[in-house]
Amino acid sequence: MSAFALMRSNVYRFKRGKVAMAAATAYAAVVIGLALWIELLMLYGDVGFAGIWLALAVFPSSVPLMTLPVHGHAQLALQTAAGLGQAWLLWRLLRGASRH
Repeated sequence: MSAFALMRSNVYRFKRGKVAMAAATAYAAVVIGLALWIELLMLYGDVGFAGIWLALAVFPSSVPLMTLPVHGHAQLALQTAAGLGQAWLLWRLLRGASRH
């Protein structure tokens, strides 16, 4: 079974699976897009205050992550991982009960 077929079967197993998958995918896309944009700025330009957008996007988990003594690429990786974890949590919370 392909990954797409597995994902599709999981989406249709839940009452609000399609809405939950759309919301979680959109959130994950925003987090990954912001992370890529900040990474490009880190490599080729001046980051300035661009990192605040990712911190705002992953707000609940970004606050304790900012207290860790890591900077630069490590902080970006932690924030991105936290955002993807929140996308998974969003899927779990919005999907509702199983149809079976």
